[in-house]
Amino acid sequence: SIEGGVVRYRKNGTLLYTSTITPTYPLLADTALYSNGATLINVVINTGIQNVSWTNTVGVSTSGNNLTKTAGSAWGNAGAVSTQTIASGDGYVETTVSQLNTARIFGLSDSDTDQNYTSIDFALHMENTNPNIWIYESGTSRGTFGTYAVGDKLRVSIEGGVVKYRKNGTLLYTSTVTPSYPLLVDTALYSNGATLTNMVILSGATGGGSSGASINWLVTDQLGTPRIVLDKT
Repeated sequence: SIEGGVVRYRKNGTLLYTSTITPTYPLLADTALYSNGATLINVVINTGIQNVSWTNTVGVSTSGNNLTKTAGSAWGNAGAVSTQTIASGDGYVETTVSQLNTARIFGLSDSDTDQNYTSIDFALHMENTNPNIWIYESGTSRGTFGTYAVGDKLRVSIEGGVVKYRKNGTLLYTSTVTPSYPLLVDTALYSNGATLTNMVILSGATGGGSSGASINWLVTDQLGTPRIVLDKT
């Protein structure tokens, strides 16, 4: 595996060896077999990162993996969730900051009950009056954790089964609340025009997680509006 740009070897998730050699990209899965009849079974490769696809959209417009509020400024009247899930193990949701003057919240939840931030299990809030970062868990404030700027990458991740919040890779806060799976990308937007930009999800991240992304298909009506979400079953 590649973990933070470092090559590591694992058996059943347990670290065997950490390489001192820096990998050169792109990387292919490569093999060599000696014995006649030798078999490599169920070989999988997980680059993992996907653009978030949206469903249950209320008071927002979507453009690819971006989300923009069209409703009036208030909490509870605008948001959406991802069609993808983190089914188990590790993963994350990440956004790239594109504005400083709007209030919006994103994070991970095990369900989508409404469009308010109080129902997001693990949420990172970008304040509008000042560019401060707040962390909320099911509506409970965990405090403020510095500021953000345009171009920053903000992330809510599951690492070894623990929820962590990061800015540009730097740890801001480690949750003491155990997540319940599966986890959706969940959002709540306050300001009219608030945008969550370049939202991506990684399911089955390295470092112990083994699950791949849960793929869903959006079935649209004649106007292109999603009406049905299908999974592989």
